[in-house]
Amino acid sequence: MKRFLVLFAAVLLLMGIVTCILPIRDFEIEGENSYYSPNELKEKILEGKSDRALIYFLQEKFTKHRTIPFIEKYTVSFRGFRHVTAQVYEKKVIGFMRFQQYYLYFDWDGTLVESSEMRLPGIFEVTGFDNDHAVLGDKLKVADPDSFSSILTITQFLDSNKLILNGEEVLLADLTQQIHFSQAGVSVIFGDITVLLGSGKDLEAKLSVMCDTLPELYGRKGTLYLDSYKKGEAHPSYIFK
Repeated sequence: MKRFLVLFAAVLLLMGIVTCILPIRDFEIEGENSYYSPNELKEKILEGKSDRALIYFLQEKFTKHRTIPFIEKYTVSFRGFRHVTAQVYEKKVIGFMRFQQYYLYFDWDGTLVESSEMRLPGIFEVTGFDNDHAVLGDKLKVADPDSFSSILTITQFLDSNKLILNGEEVLLADLTQQIHFSQAGVSVIFGDITVLLGSGKDLEAKLSVMCDTLPELYGRKGTLYLDSYKKGEAHPSYIFK
């Protein structure tokens, strides 16, 4: 019996040693993510940690997760010691402002969620705000808090609507990356064409008019004034100059 117990303990010790030195076999990334490839996320999650299965398991249980830019959080689960799945939740970003060498990224209600020297593709730049003080996690201070609601409406429209240019269907978001605020209201910049939308009133209707009118103007220079839009007008006309 004593010999059996010694043998059993030796087997357990050997299994423990083998388990400690075995590397992680599979590391899967789950969840939608717009900013990193799965391999990039895997490298960032494992950075500074062991790729040995048991050691990584213990690190996950007893150490804090590192901060990853543009990632709200991630959770790690194990299917056996050698199979790991990371569920990633990204921060929702609708725009950014420039401040010195930094890009200040904010979400739908104007909360600053990230400050980075990295410019992300597909995120709209917002100009015209006078903001020289920003704190991560706080709302950006702007004259009109409803501006962020307008930005959300505009970006969603640009990301989901297309127009026909030279016989080809083009996503509006591929034609512009800039939204501008001024005393006259909000504008969307399409190269040499500025579309002045004015206030946030009837904004979706103005955006629809913009989408219908742009093909006729594309290639020209000037400003399309949709700030004069009036709902229900029988024969509307707009200035372009």
